[in-house]
Order: sequence, then structure tokens, then C-alpha cells
Amino acid sequence: MYDNLTKLSIDFPGLIVTSATRTQKKQDELVKAGKGVKNSKHVGGKAVDFRLNSYSKKLLNLPKSELTAYGIEDVLMHHNHVHIEYI
Repeated sequence: MYDNLTKLSIDFPGLIVTSATRTQKKQDELVKAGKGVKNSKHVGGKAVDFRLNSYSKKLLNLPKSELTAYGIEDVLMHHNHVHIEYI
């Protein structure tokens, strides 16, 4: 994941990570507060959140082939951030 994250940060220099790997305890706290999902890929180190800005919005429009080149399985727009999940 981290090599792919490095590639992303080079190609999209304005990306700002707001959340990455979490402990199960932290995830449980987020779920209890209504701010997380039960089976988050963050716990397994397979997800990263970025602050919503023009750089992170570009990720939403990348073709699947380019996402795969970065090791990304999916890109989702959440309330106030862009969430990526790694393969």
C-alpha cells in the first residue's frame, strides 16, 4: 500500500491524508459514534482517506485502468473526504 501511496503523492501533490490504518479499538469507537462502518478496510491497512480538495476529486474521475496501476480497487466520495480502498 505505501509504495502506491507514494506514487499517488508524487502524481497528485496536493493530496492530504486524513486517515489511514486504524486499530480495531479506534474503529469500534468510530462505529459507536456513527462515524464508521463495522468492516472497515482501514483496520487491515487497505484504505486511506484524503481531505476533499481539487486533487482528491481528480481520483474520483480516474479510469479503472489508472486506479489499478496505483493498486486502488475503489474510490468513494464520503461526506467530507475521498476514501480509497486498495486491492
